[in-house]
Amino acid sequence: MEDKLTVKEGRQLAQKRLKTFLQPLGFRPYPRPYKRFLRAREEWIDEISFYTDRIHGEIICYIYPRFAPFTWLECDRERLWRIEGKPVSDLNWDYVRFDEGLDYFEAVWRDITHAIEYKVLPQMEEMTADIFLSRQTQPSNDVGDLFLPYQNKAISLQNRSLMCDPIAAGHGMELWHLGCFDEGVPYLQFAQRGYHSQLSKIAPEEREIFQKRFIELAFLEELLALWEQKEKDWKLAIRGKLDQIAADWPIYV
Repeated sequence: MEDKLTVKEGRQLAQKRLKTFLQPLGFRPYPRPYKRFLRAREEWIDEISFYTDRIHGEIICYIYPRFAPFTWLECDRERLWRIEGKPVSDLNWDYVRFDEGLDYFEAVWRDITHAIEYKVLPQMEEMTADIFLSRQTQPSNDVGDLFLPYQNKAISLQNRSLMCDPIAAGHGMELWHLGCFDEGVPYLQFAQRGYHSQLSKIAPEEREIFQKRFIELAFLEELLALWEQKEKDWKLAIRGKLDQIAADWPIYV
């Protein structure tokens, strides 16, 4: 008879397995708001996280520019499913039921590690700034390209949503990191207006909940002030600020 797992046992086993699998690859645990494993490289921050609800678990993957960790691309799981082909277990590789037993878990786990090792990690490691920025402005139609923008929509300076302000801020900062100041300014100014609009509605007793957004806005305004004033060595000063955020990336992701 197949060994059974409780939901708690399944969650704990999956988290332990993921940690054991990812640590030799440079990923380290980052526990909040759910079980996250992050790897900081010179230009990029890679994330492979394990999100659980009551009885299910999902593996989700992101990549952030280290100099602009407000923005990201997310691994599209439907595309991953198509290029990964029929899994060994004949099960959805990233959606684990914890109450189906140990044999089921082991079969799905083989698919998870195969997909991460042979499809997800190579595309993380092949990411460049040009690819990242172009995907955000013109999402790829190539089903082999796994990392896509939020909701697979091009970044827009006309349509505002809850997440578009930090995404726009990060996009502009990555352009500035490349020295493209004129191209980055509209994104930064768009984000600044959005942050002000959203945060002005926050009640004082709720500020702690949105602390990260206030930190992002403060940094964004420091950058724009340097650009607006254009004092001597302002480009070097902006470079220093971007280097600072790259060093302090855990604050933002």
